[in-house]
Amino acid sequence: MKRIETEIIINAPPSKVHDVLLDFAKYAEWNALLPSIKVYKGDAAAPVGSTLEVRLALPGKSPMTIYPIVRVNDERKLAWEGAVVHSILFSGVHAFECEPIEGGAKTKLLQYEDFSGWLLPVLGSMISSAEGGYNSMNEALKKRVEGSV
Repeated sequence: MKRIETEIIINAPPSKVHDVLLDFAKYAEWNALLPSIKVYKGDAAAPVGSTLEVRLALPGKSPMTIYPIVRVNDERKLAWEGAVVHSILFSGVHAFECEPIEGGAKTKLLQYEDFSGWLLPVLGSMISSAEGGYNSMNEALKKRVEGSV
């Protein structure tokens, strides 16, 4: 297994950060890494078990569309899991965790992805380019959330 993990402090409560993360319709306005997310199968609120249609634009790579399944969606965490053909070949669990700090006035956002599967060595360059994209997304999310507080 391989993990990519990034974090950032956002000057807003976790509920505000979570609201922006779930406002998929506005991702194109601020999110270069994930310029489009739609609920493909399931309710618009993306409950656990929903399938998303995610447009992924990793730095230096051709954009691709993936169809992950929402595994967690609560007030502090949003996570989905995607696989190539079957999870034994390649899968990734992508998560955003919103930890309240300073009495809940600020959020420590942890964005990470755990990759596994037989194709992990072959897809190493894709995974390596993801960390820069996650850091850029964190910065864009911070600007988006703090600009609307």
